[in-house]
Amino acid sequence: MPAARHPTDAEERARYLRHQNSLGCAGYVERAEAVALALCAARPGARTALDFGCGPRADGEARPVLAALLARRGLSVAACDRFFAPWPALGAAAFDLVAAVEVVEHFRRPLHEAEALFRLVAPGGVLAVGTAFLETAGQPLDGWWYLEDPTHLTIWSRAALLRLARAHGLEPPDQPADGPLLLARGA
Repeated sequence: MPAARHPTDAEERARYLRHQNSLGCAGYVERAEAVALALCAARPGARTALDFGCGPRADGEARPVLAALLARRGLSVAACDRFFAPWPALGAAAFDLVAAVEVVEHFRRPLHEAEALFRLVAPGGVLAVGTAFLETAGQPLDGWWYLEDPTHLTIWSRAALLRLARAHGLEPPDQPADGPLLLARGA
C-alpha cells in the first residue's frame, strides 16, 4: 500500500487496542497454542523464544498470550512490539524460536522489516509466520476481508515470502498444510 494511505501511528495503535487477545479468549488461545506447539515440535530442545509483534497485554496479564504459552513450556521468552512492548536493542540477538503471528501484513517497509525478522532466527532455529497469504483470498480480491483492515499494509504471497526467506538462509521444514508457515535456519 502506498505510504500516503498508511494509517497514522495513533490510528494503528487504536485499532490494535480493540483486539480481544487475552488468555480468557478461548479462540485466540487455541490459535496461539497451535503456533506454540508447531514451533516447539519443529525445534525440540529450544531454550529461547521471541514473540515478535506481540501486541498489547490484556489487563491483569503479565505477558501477551503467545509469550505466556511459550514461557509455560520452560522457554526464556522475550516479547517486542512497536507500540506495546519496547523494542529491545536486539542487535545481534538470535532466538531458537521466533513467532511472527499476524505481524508481517503490518510491515510499512516489508523488505527491510522481513530481513530484520529473519536475522532474529538463530542457527538451528525456527520462525513461525502466521498471516493470510494472498493465495487464500480466492478471486476476485474485491471484498476479501483481509483487505478491509486499514492496518494491513503488505499482503504477501506464500511464494514471495518463501523466496525472500530462502535468500536469507531459511527453508521450510516438513510441516502440515494448515497452521503457520514454518521457516528453519540450518545449524
